[in-house]
Amino acid sequence: MLRAENISAIELCTQVISSFLRWRPLLSNNGYRDNRRILVRGVGRFNRSEKLLGLNEVEHISLLDDLDPGGRLDEFKALKNGWLNGKGIAPAHKELDWLADAFQHNYPDELPLPYLYPTAEGGVQVEWSVDGWEITLEIDLTQRQGEWHALELSSEAEETHMLKLNEPNCWQWLANEITKRTLPMGR
Repeated sequence: MLRAENISAIELCTQVISSFLRWRPLLSNNGYRDNRRILVRGVGRFNRSEKLLGLNEVEHISLLDDLDPGGRLDEFKALKNGWLNGKGIAPAHKELDWLADAFQHNYPDELPLPYLYPTAEGGVQVEWSVDGWEITLEIDLTQRQGEWHALELSSEAEETHMLKLNEPNCWQWLANEITKRTLPMGR
């Protein structure tokens, strides 16, 4: 069994990978040594505070896409107030967790992953470049709302829409809009 007392998540993953030699070739050939994020799925032991104490068994290890929304939002937790040249509000961890959960439960796996960026106001900007469209969704985390803006580059046609992101039908609308812009013409 692996112990996770007083060590970081990276050190724990290193223990996991070192302990399960059959995964080493896969990970070293696919970016693990380049500080890529990985997902470890298995059976763990937790204390009463839900802190991971160790892993009893590893069922699966996979590399996460660099654009994985949950991974990107987790990176934003390292931001501190003033992160942008002395300005810039750090997004609240609770709100970042909410958005990561919303993406996980509402954004279809088959759609292209967006780019995510923190905004100076403490929100998140989500961007897609798909088949001649530039799409942004500027998210106000405290209000759980997003301002959708889509620009078709060839015609300069613009579309805007306000989304209440705590409502599942808004996520369905967003998925439908991305889907219709990624399908080949005539389908």
